[in-house]
Amino acid sequence: MPGFLGEISTVDVKKGFGKSNKSSLIHDTIESQKYYLERRTIRKFENDKVFSENDGYIIIHHGQCKN
Repeated sequence: MPGFLGEISTVDVKKGFGKSNKSSLIHDTIESQKYYLERRTIRKFENDKVFSENDGYIIIHHGQCKN
């Protein structure tokens, strides 16, 4: 199913939420020992959904972004 999925824990997380049955989806992950985040989206909405990280922040936004 398209969208964002995530698990945050104080112990090790299980990585992965199962396979997507739609190969046309864009599939990205952000992960560490304490969190696992996935983005599954169709290409039409690729630029409308922010899924990014740097050394200090993880940014996930579900919606239209104007430049």
